[in-house]
Amino acid sequence: MNKRAELTTEQIVGLIILIVSFAIILFLLFRLNLQELTDKEICHNSILTVGKSTIKSEASIDCKTNYVCISGGKKCENFLPSLTREIQLTDSEEENKNKIMNALAEEMADCWWMFGEGKVNYVGGNILLVDTTCSLCSVIAFDEEIKETMENSVITYGDFYDYLENTSFKNSRSYFYYLYNFYGREELSPEALGVKMEDEIKFKNQYIVLTALSKRPFIRWTGLQTMFTVKIYEKLTNKIIDENRYLYPPVLLEKTEENLKDQGCDSFLTKA
Repeated sequence: MNKRAELTTEQIVGLIILIVSFAIILFLLFRLNLQELTDKEICHNSILTVGKSTIKSEASIDCKTNYVCISGGKKCENFLPSLTREIQLTDSEEENKNKIMNALAEEMADCWWMFGEGKVNYVGGNILLVDTTCSLCSVIAFDEEIKETMENSVITYGDFYDYLENTSFKNSRSYFYYLYNFYGREELSPEALGVKMEDEIKFKNQYIVLTALSKRPFIRWTGLQTMFTVKIYEKLTNKIIDENRYLYPPVLLEKTEENLKDQGCDSFLTKA
């Protein structure tokens, strides 16, 4: 009887350990969000594959729009995220701002990486590339905790681009240098970045990260057709894509119909 009891106890302990271990593994998988990482890798790989092909087909591109909740601990209301970027809010307003700007910067960097960092022509001939082909990399929302904690805090686009300029990114000098191939925004006109530096990033609103490939050597952002020299575009995109096609680095914009219209997108590569 004692041996049977001991065996039963061992089995129970083993079962408990197994259940706890399984729960920990599930928790880690959830925290790492491996499925979302895989989606971004799939997009990146499909862009590289199409870029190397002599016959380019949009059907071979497998890129999805990421629905990103930047969370301070709660859910993004009326928003179904495919990815949650969690940040630990503190009593420091400046620290909280930097954490939020870092989450936004990471989405822009991911977008640029997914679509070849300005080095890959992933759209075919003139029939496919009517004018401007856009990719909506991310739709971003903020959770209720951030809205409440940062209710009286302001982040302007000027603040955000200062952060991009002054924050190192992996092997690049800064986020700004990685995205635009320039040291600072004083080398570009405000229209080239698609935003007004005095405008605020409002936590109650949703935002988009968008990149594009166009035949025409100008940017339509903010509704302005701003001409640039070939030299500027060579530096902005690292090189001019063949047949006068230009790759535009990601832009962060408030999600509105007007902003989407102003980009002059004739088609979208990304799937909802």
